[in-house]
Amino acid sequence: MRFIWTPILIVITLTGILGFFQNCTPAVPFGNTDHYQALVNSPIWPYELGVDQVAYMSCSEQEDIANDGTFFTFRIGAFDSRGVRLSQTYRDNVGRVINTDVPNALNQAYASSRTRITFAVRTLDNLQLNYRDEDNGDDGLEGSDYDYFFPVMGNSDLNNMLWYMQPGDYLRTFAPAQLADDYRFEGELRFMKSQIMENDLRAFFNQRGILTVSWAEQGKINPIGAGSLALLQELAQSGDSGNVTLPPPGSENDTGGANLETNTGGSNDGSAGGSNGGNAQSGGGSGSPSVASAEAWSKARAAQVQAANNDVTQNIFGVAVQPRFKQPGNNPGPDLPPRVLSSINDVVVDERMRGELQAPWECPNNMQFMIVLPEDAIYQDANSNTIVRCAMDPDPVNPPEELKIIRQSIYAEDFYVDRVRRCIVPKPDHTVEGSCYGRNSNTQLTHIINYDSFASNGCGFGNVNGLCPHFASVCFRQ
Repeated sequence: MRFIWTPILIVITLTGILGFFQNCTPAVPFGNTDHYQALVNSPIWPYELGVDQVAYMSCSEQEDIANDGTFFTFRIGAFDSRGVRLSQTYRDNVGRVINTDVPNALNQAYASSRTRITFAVRTLDNLQLNYRDEDNGDDGLEGSDYDYFFPVMGNSDLNNMLWYMQPGDYLRTFAPAQLADDYRFEGELRFMKSQIMENDLRAFFNQRGILTVSWAEQGKINPIGAGSLALLQELAQSGDSGNVTLPPPGSENDTGGANLETNTGGSNDGSAGGSNGGNAQSGGGSGSPSVASAEAWSKARAAQVQAANNDVTQNIFGVAVQPRFKQPGNNPGPDLPPRVLSSINDVVVDERMRGELQAPWECPNNMQFMIVLPEDAIYQDANSNTIVRCAMDPDPVNPPEELKIIRQSIYAEDFYVDRVRRCIVPKPDHTVEGSCYGRNSNTQLTHIINYDSFASNGCGFGNVNGLCPHFASVCFRQ
């Protein structure tokens, strides 16, 4: 019997060619989707952070709290030794996912892509609570009651930078930031409406208050807690979350995770959160995976909230510190409130950080400054002598290390710093009537301030010598 070889050879040849190209090109996006999707669904929290500086201004009676940032109550950030980074545990968990696809997985990360690093005042006994001005409502006011660092964690530029950094290094500046406030790893809060609020806030820190930098959902103030990890793991293992579909990075629907909704309807075309290329297919007559994905996402979010509510005393992702206060100077007299930082203590709120050695905090006296308004910085005494209460000189070309540290929180564009007299003066174009000290309700002028004799003659509301001076102070890690 005679065999016809030509068709067989053609089939073999075509099979070889197809096999060759299949080995050269991934059969599916991102290579092995099992490993990639497992990384997207991973319950391991990808990020760690730390702070290395805290600054405090005691300003009260500040009617214009929506200022340009010159005056603040707390400013916290990382400028020398901390910031945000990918944890080594996450790096070790990457597995066989292609190196260039890890940032994409972070952009779509099930637990973290919708969160932002959030600065707020919280309580030791319930980390979900947020101290806020009652006038700002239950949700608080961004920039006053809470503040954000960097963009949303699903931002592709941010995750590319974090992934390709040297392992262990921290990111402290974000060059691609579209908003100036997102450029540096820092945030600020403003509680400046009254002296009563000023006093109450310090009393709160003496009892149960802490400053926290943690992750919270975009547009919300409740932090994401590690209590949700077990439930996320259950979802991942059960397969309910195995087909989460998010917009491909760079697509017109991709907003870095900022607009993903926890619903089951999704967009007008019936998908949830957009589609992921060829993965958005129906199967088995049970509805599209994109709808199931939205349901899984909703389940996981509900699980996170419930878990956070069940474990509100500890174990959120982030860091916290507890400030303490004292009177400035050596002999301030009995009337001057405790208006400068005396110490900063680290509080462990992220169990991953327990046992990790932290550099101690330092709050030196030479970083405590009286706040002198521009109109009061230079004056004439009763004998027509010109007196410099606080010098308004530009910074030296080569500033000493002490001034460099100060300038990380008290900006050169906002204040003159007189390190000899230990005072600062807001630059005239950064003040309005009543800045820091408030206005007299009768004259509508800034209150009289007793800068010079408060220790001997007293100070305060109703005192003929004027209000007690306010101060700014800076603490940093050694």
